Amino acid sequence: MFKEGYLEFSLESPNLSQVAEIYIQFEGLSLGAKGFEESFQSIKELEEPIDLSSALLKYDKTNNNELEIDFQVFDENGIDISNGFKLILQFRNVLFKRLRGWFDQFSLGLSRDTISIDLFDRWKSGSVYLEDPRAILSIQNSFGVPFFASISTFDALENGAGSMVIPITFDNELGDSFAIQYPNSTDIEGFVNSVYVVDDGNSNIANVIRLSPNMLEYKLNLTVNHDVDLQEAGEISDSSRVFVSTKVELPLTGRLDKVVARDTFSVAVGLPKEIKPIKRLAIGLTTDNGLPIDAVLQCYFLDHENNAFDSLFTDGQFMRSAEIDELGKPVRSTLNATTIDLDNDQILKLDQLHAIAIKTKLETTENGQETITIYGDNHLGIQLKMLISYQVL
Repeated sequence: MFKEGYLEFSLESPNLSQVAEIYIQFEGLSLGAKGFEESFQSIKELEEPIDLSSALLKYDKTNNNELEIDFQVFDENGIDISNGFKLILQFRNVLFKRLRGWFDQFSLGLSRDTISIDLFDRWKSGSVYLEDPRAILSIQNSFGVPFFASISTFDALENGAGSMVIPITFDNELGDSFAIQYPNSTDIEGFVNSVYVVDDGNSNIANVIRLSPNMLEYKLNLTVNHDVDLQEAGEISDSSRVFVSTKVELPLTGRLDKVVARDTFSVAVGLPKEIKPIKRLAIGLTTDNGLPIDAVLQCYFLDHENNAFDSLFTDGQFMRSAEIDELGKPVRSTLNATTIDLDNDQILKLDQLHAIAIKTKLETTENGQETITIYGDNHLGIQLKMLISYQVL
């Protein structure tokens, strides 16, 4: 079915002056409710463009996909003078509303896409063992023809220092070409969704996630593979689309082995001369551990080049895990507040203070072998404040 466009006819012959009538029958072309069977009373009338909006064109696949057009030319006495005349046909500015038939093999080029994994953004070292990491590949298709897909790229990326690419490999049909679902001709305006799960049972994704990547990159190739002898006619509309999306599910049930998370924020401690000397400077620290896991906290003082020149604790501050129920789910977070006085040497160094880095070390019990579950409402809160006693000059 045409969405828009024009059909134009013209005649070629040395005897155009003898033409009084042209009759044309276009097999398979319908304008409205009737087939195309028209009589033109002059060459000028013949050459007027014919609007193809909503016209329907059918052809017989058993006839080598050729269009059949019969025409006759008559002179003013009604005598058939068709011999020696050539009918020229031209489609102009054509757009199709729907195409139905058997399609040769063709490919749809899809660009690469990426998915950010922000779970590991602040993790600097250690190993994460998640029990059931998975990526879910979804292909929504409204092309009413058989499609095959193949994955040309499915990699995990780590873009920090010494960035690396870790290919994800498959042990099922995703490692080869695989068929995707498509709508039938009665549902061509709708989408059919094909879903494929990439998990530890059919790929190496669990081992890849243990390396704490911050991004997945993937690219699919889609190819129409229409077997004329075995399959029914397909259909494509001007609204046919293919949407490919992937999401990563990281259920936080697993183990943490010496995982270190780090966050840095800028500070300014400059004091006017009139309020010196400082009699006392202390750091107030409040922690709120709502995780089912113990943690150890350390604070580093950084200069303008982000080099650590001092730390708040000698061996770190222990943060006990939240209280948990019999299922291991936190029911009450553990609060702790402490004040750490800085000595004179530490106070003098604060003139070079530019930022504070907070490093948190997490590890499940039994040397990282105990499995825990972290829920969406679990949290780990850390609050720092500076307490200053000074003498006004």
